[in-house]
Amino acid sequence: SSGINAEYGTFGYLGVQFVLALIKSSGVLVTTIVTTMRKVLTVVLSFIFFTKPFTFQYVWSAGLVFLGICISIWKRNRIGILNALSDTIRGVQSFIGSHSTPISKLDRTVLQV
Repeated sequence: SSGINAEYGTFGYLGVQFVLALIKSSGVLVTTIVTTMRKVLTVVLSFIFFTKPFTFQYVWSAGLVFLGICISIWKRNRIGILNALSDTIRGVQSFIGSHSTPISKLDRTVLQV
C-alpha cells in the first residue's frame, strides 16, 4: 500500500514538473492544448481497451464540451474572428467574380446549341 502511494506521488510530481517545464518553454496555450489532447486520448483509449456501451450521452456530452470551447474562443477573439471571416468572404467573392462567365456570353452559347 505504501509502495503504491509512493509511486502515485512520484508520478504526480513528475507530471507537474513536466507541465511546468512545458509552460516555461512553450507557453500556456501549447500546454493547455497538450494536456487537453492527453485527456482526449485517454478517453479514446479507454473505449478501445475496455468494453463499454457507447451511448448517445457520450456524443451529447462531447458536443457540449465542444460548444463550450467554441464559445470561449468566440468571447476572447470575437473581433479577430469576424475580421478573418470578412476577409474570407471577400476573397471568395473576388475569386467567384474573376472566374465567372458573363450571362451574355452564356446566352450566346445556349442559343448556338
